[in-house]
Amino acid sequence: MNESAQTIVLPMASRSSSQRVDGVDVFRLIAIFAVICLHTMLVYLPKNLDLHTVWNWVIFFVLQSARFAVPFFFSISGYFWGQKIRKGVSVAAATIPMAKRLGVIFVFWCLIYLNKMKINTVFEYGLLGPLKFIYWSLLEVASHPCDFLLNGDAIHLWFLPALLCSLGITAFFVAWKQYRLLIAVAVALYLIGLLARAYAVTPMGLHLTHGSYTFNTRNGPFFGTLFFVSGYFLSGVTPRREWFRWGMGLLFVGLTLHMTEVFLLWRIYHSAFDQQDYVVGTVAMGIGATLVALSKHRFLNNRFMAQCGRYTLGIYCVHLVFVILLDPLAGQLYPAIGEIVFPVVVLALSLVSVQLLSRFRFTRRFVQ
Repeated sequence: MNESAQTIVLPMASRSSSQRVDGVDVFRLIAIFAVICLHTMLVYLPKNLDLHTVWNWVIFFVLQSARFAVPFFFSISGYFWGQKIRKGVSVAAATIPMAKRLGVIFVFWCLIYLNKMKINTVFEYGLLGPLKFIYWSLLEVASHPCDFLLNGDAIHLWFLPALLCSLGITAFFVAWKQYRLLIAVAVALYLIGLLARAYAVTPMGLHLTHGSYTFNTRNGPFFGTLFFVSGYFLSGVTPRREWFRWGMGLLFVGLTLHMTEVFLLWRIYHSAFDQQDYVVGTVAMGIGATLVALSKHRFLNNRFMAQCGRYTLGIYCVHLVFVILLDPLAGQLYPAIGEIVFPVVVLALSLVSVQLLSRFRFTRRFVQ
């Protein structure tokens, strides 16, 4: 594998197993399953979701518990990027290959998702249905080019340009050795992101709107930079087994604060609690998850899971294909059953497909 791939947040297997941290790969698998649960649960969410039933409380808990995953991916990416620099690689040499690789992967999967996998377009619009759908998707891209650059054309692809933004900002300040300013910028971006997203409904909220268009601060550098920077600074500290205990403590505190914030925003300001992904408590969740993953604790000593976790980048990119294709079938299952079976099936199919794609030289670059 290209050496630079280790700096990407979700790398595939390297040629030398000694270069990898099995605990991180195990935790990557746990995190990607959490992401899949978030996306598959959308099939079963009630139209008017509130917290007046026990089942909706279960949905609330599962949805918000899974929010540690993407912050963890940002943070662990910053960690491995930082490790390369601390081993003597220049900032440019560590950054440019990673940036190019992220860009190639983003463009490829944007092309794949142009048709949104809507196979039934053949039945609705004839043999040219898929081409018509692609044409309509391109028109939508042309009408909102900024959204496309920061979000792509699928709900999960925003992560790749957000990681690219976080990488660029961090690399700039690290190259100039402006570490305190880097922390200040990362915190400021996160606060702006909060005030314009989760806390936009409060009196202190920001409203980044122009006509009917509202900018989504989930996209771009606002949230990812702080986690990426935290990973970079963690790369300068030798991991210890105590990190597992400290990380679990941070995860618990962060999750409690995260859920409390989301609940109060719903209770007081009537925000949609199922759509909130970043609040203040999320910071502790992301950093705590990273500490747990790096702790090398025996709890994370599972060779099979570590092997599967090495395919996480590909799983992240491809899993929505199966979510979309299986959506009609999953919708027929009873929610309590479907919410267990659906994510497991999507994870299994994604893992198998990525393993197959990684066997071919051309497609390997897009899944590892």
